[in-house]
Amino acid sequence: DDVHTLKFALDGMAESLEGMIGTLSRMPEGNSPDVYAFAFRPYIQMFQGISYEGVEEMEPMPTFRGETGAQSSIIPALDVVLGVKHAKTDLTDYVADMRNYMPRSHRAFIRAVEANEEARPLRGYLLKRGKGAVIGSYNLCLERVMEFRKEHLEFAILYIQSKVTDPSGTGGTPFMKWLAQLRDETDAHKIPN
Repeated sequence: DDVHTLKFALDGMAESLEGMIGTLSRMPEGNSPDVYAFAFRPYIQMFQGISYEGVEEMEPMPTFRGETGAQSSIIPALDVVLGVKHAKTDLTDYVADMRNYMPRSHRAFIRAVEANEEARPLRGYLLKRGKGAVIGSYNLCLERVMEFRKEHLEFAILYIQSKVTDPSGTGGTPFMKWLAQLRDETDAHKIPN
């Protein structure tokens, strides 16, 4: 019940997220949307029908998803810590599958936080006993995650949707709808103060 320590931790999290957003916002500085869409992106998409030399044929042949930001553990870990729940959709199944592409230690960390009854109920604790300032800090964290997701969505429009005829994500997903859903669901978790 150390509200001051909790507020300090949440403020630090919000500050770190602000730094991430600042870094992300610099993407256009040296990254042309045309170069990304036509010279780089084709090589990070998932490939179909690949046979691996020296690997025994399997039925069915395994497929691997292309590189995608959903393979990062940062935002999924923040969702778990902040208690952000997303409606079960093909998106949430996809995001769960992306854990298989994360470093093993990152997957283990997220699972440990999900399983830790002491760590998970932050949102529930704040709903029951939270007071103004700490709820404000929690909501600021959600706001920063939402801003990050909004910036990511805007870059997906600039770098992908506006450049290609089939705007699937590199992981083979209808990313525009999904990214907007994640942003909106994050915003819906704010606690009235």
